[in-house]
Amino acid sequence: MTWFLPTSGACTRAAIRDDLRFAHRWLHGQIRARGEPRERQDQRLLRSILELTKRGDLKELTRLVQAEHDEARRRARLGDLAPSFVALLTEAELLERTSAVYPFQLLSETEVRRLGFNSRRAQRVLEVNPTWTDPHFPTVPRPSPQEIWDALVDESRTTPVLVLSPTEPNALARPPVDAPRVRWIGVHEDQPYLYVHTDGARIPRRGYLRLDTPGDDALMERKRLFTNFVGEHPLTSGLLDAPGEPRSFVNNPHPREALEEAILSSHGVFPVQGPPGTGKTHLATNVVRRFLASNRHGRVLVCAKEHFALDHILRKITSALADDGVEFRAWRSLSESRRRRSPREHDNEWLAAPVTRELAERSWSHESEGWRTWQASTFDQHDRRLATLGQEAANLYFCTTMDAAMVGFIGRESFDLVIVEEAGKCYPSELLHSVGLGRTVLLIGDHRQLPPYQEKRTREAIVAWENTLVRAKTRREHEALLLQRFGATAKAMLALMREHGRLADDERAWVRPFEFIFDRSPARHRLEEQFRMEAPLSRLVGTVFYERPFRHRKGELVRDGLLDPRPLGDALPRAFDVPLVWIDTPHMVDVPNATEDDRKCGVRDNRFEHDLVLAYLRRVATGRNLDFVILTPYNAQKRLFLESSELRELCAGLTTRVFEQIVRTTDEYQGREAELTIVSLVRNNSLGARAWGFMTEPERLNVMFSRARFRQVIVGCSAHIERHAEEAERLHAAWEMYKEEARNPACARIIPAQEMLGG
Repeated sequence: MTWFLPTSGACTRAAIRDDLRFAHRWLHGQIRARGEPRERQDQRLLRSILELTKRGDLKELTRLVQAEHDEARRRARLGDLAPSFVALLTEAELLERTSAVYPFQLLSETEVRRLGFNSRRAQRVLEVNPTWTDPHFPTVPRPSPQEIWDALVDESRTTPVLVLSPTEPNALARPPVDAPRVRWIGVHEDQPYLYVHTDGARIPRRGYLRLDTPGDDALMERKRLFTNFVGEHPLTSGLLDAPGEPRSFVNNPHPREALEEAILSSHGVFPVQGPPGTGKTHLATNVVRRFLASNRHGRVLVCAKEHFALDHILRKITSALADDGVEFRAWRSLSESRRRRSPREHDNEWLAAPVTRELAERSWSHESEGWRTWQASTFDQHDRRLATLGQEAANLYFCTTMDAAMVGFIGRESFDLVIVEEAGKCYPSELLHSVGLGRTVLLIGDHRQLPPYQEKRTREAIVAWENTLVRAKTRREHEALLLQRFGATAKAMLALMREHGRLADDERAWVRPFEFIFDRSPARHRLEEQFRMEAPLSRLVGTVFYERPFRHRKGELVRDGLLDPRPLGDALPRAFDVPLVWIDTPHMVDVPNATEDDRKCGVRDNRFEHDLVLAYLRRVATGRNLDFVILTPYNAQKRLFLESSELRELCAGLTTRVFEQIVRTTDEYQGREAELTIVSLVRNNSLGARAWGFMTEPERLNVMFSRARFRQVIVGCSAHIERHAEEAERLHAAWEMYKEEARNPACARIIPAQEMLGG
């Protein structure tokens, strides 16, 4: 209803009456089409709204709607609402939290000395049982304590904290405030012993431990709030209840030049698939420019799953608006802890601190002198008031999909235009609540790149939850134990199972919400013009991963002086200065030391490829600050690179960037790009059906091959690819494209590894 939204001028009584008449007619139409709600309370609410819209009583209607919003938020927090099936998808996302629960026993000082531990290294030693099976979720995979420790060390600069409890803990809720906590300071190299500092806490002789993760706890609670909101919102519940049938994508319904107008003239959701380098950010920027140019008082919300992508699109949009001379105020929502951790990553004028300073520098007008005295008397609250003013005055709001601000929007805020970047990487809990906040919602993503994180594990967790709920439904004692441990979460899931049963295939497909919506949307578009890659790589990515080559337009940008034709200058030797280079390693049958995992440790690393990367970089001229990245699918190969002092020294002579930012896994690098990418494929073995494993998933291969803007170097064994062409179908297709492009030596070259090592 338009009086809840910004308009170009004040609403007149006549305009409000017209809106109320429209709302009255619309509600009658919905009742005829869908019938009245089943619950009596909802029926009474609907009849009250019909009566108030008929009478034109805006004041009472506003009060009623606000009261209903407040009640819905209260019930959502208490878990009283009958959940939609999306709640099970969200709980499946969160079930991984139970995998880091272990039984433990505290070793005595005598046992510590007998085992030979250095008592100065840790105050106490806990022995955990890594083979323990959770009685409620026995199929949830459980990593070793060493794997958890390694992941925590990689991700955090702080000492992990463990929460101890005498019984199996509820890892799907915040731990009790008074539960004993210890600092986890180390783990035995291969035995299940944890070293902890007690900090005065009393440790029980036996019990269970779990990680204490306040940040993850907050995100978990937001996901549940968002999920409840999605299940009740008219637009999103309509999408969930009647999504339509999937339709194969053939051609775009609109020409590219008419796309922005088509988006802005739509109401509801407009999904756009954006393959790598096809101008996703450019599209979002132009949609915002056109909208604000004709709607000066309109409000826009721009979201992304990750901070890196959000800051990138913020810079593009605000710069373009400034160049256009369009008046706007922006706000970049960011927690203070995040800003302190990464001050250089988040540096723009629309954060709380610079906005507050800018407002504080303004002078009161002559008519407002009285406020100056009041302001001086409440100086300690001044910055907070100014920050709130800056936030509420912004007509261009930027935040991640899981930002705390999104909680405040529920039931209180709405936007004329909502744009969600990286939509293909989002779960329903991260995406659909954004849909409910806007009249026009542009979802930009790509379901041909990496799906939501740990999607396979989430699908397995859906089955784990359903099996547990069915078991609880048939055995009263199982239900009692489930409720005792998991409380309100188990109560909601049991209610869902009683009313809904197991999820249908279509409902499970919502695990990838962007793909689900795109496949069923009558208004959708795929961007098919390539602006980032050189032509040979553009042809490869389009043909192998999108069924047809892109329309290549990077050359136009170079011709118009918008892009440097040689961003790496003369740093590359002539033999390697072509868009595509494949350094072809011999099969391990012919050259045994070319194998992966030569130490037989069960990891995925390849020292032969490490040496080839060194040999290649030694041929690159120093003295320039080159934009390059070294990619690999496997963490083990990434560690091998990071531990290489030779590689670190070489990279220091080629770029000023931090070494840890140069060596990345494929999954980490989605959404990013570099002028030169060097990709280590690693696999070279005799494992038969397990020869390639997870890296042949098309989405992962797509990301791996599509990060380069100017030059790409692949280090890998073509013989291994050809031996397993059926298993590695897309990888084999990429290799075939390399051979096809290599017919023209200006496009691609295939170089034997021996030539590289012996040259």
